[in-house]
Amino acid sequence: YQLSIPPDLFAAQLDALQKAGYTTVTPTQFLQGRIDEHSVILSFDDGYRDFYTNAFPALTKRGMTAVAFIVTGFLDDKEARYLTSDQVREIKVSGIEIGAHTLTHSNLTKLEPLKLQEELLQSRFVLEKLINERVTAIAYPAGEYTDAVVDMTAFVGYRFGVTTQPGTARLADSHLTLPRIAVHPGD
Repeated sequence: YQLSIPPDLFAAQLDALQKAGYTTVTPTQFLQGRIDEHSVILSFDDGYRDFYTNAFPALTKRGMTAVAFIVTGFLDDKEARYLTSDQVREIKVSGIEIGAHTLTHSNLTKLEPLKLQEELLQSRFVLEKLINERVTAIAYPAGEYTDAVVDMTAFVGYRFGVTTQPGTARLADSHLTLPRIAVHPGD
């Protein structure tokens, strides 16, 4: 809940970004160099259901895009806390990029190499089968990574990775360890 934004404040934040001249881009557009000094990637981790019910409509209303990093093992949960497979397909068709957030949200730095490879690869495969498109972006659970995690991430085919290190990303940065700016309700 520390990282949740009430819907009315989220809408105001989106309006402020647009008023300031910012445009939203996806990780794919970033990798293609289709950015400028007023580009921003809005990223949402975990695949909570409220992305679909609150954030997605607010983004769509403003013609904005984002990336949703999905924990594939949480899809279609009985408690309805996370996105359904159909909702993931719908947001993808509507212009939201889908990225991986692993299979189980495990701390990747604590896993043996084969388990690490499984977490990274299986989450990508599940999403690719679901949306019928290549998934190249990942958010490391809790932002945790090591050189071994980054090496495996590249080995299994990701090209864009985000951490929780604070900062802005540049094209010249390592594309697999990009920083982000956390947004809180008071922002």
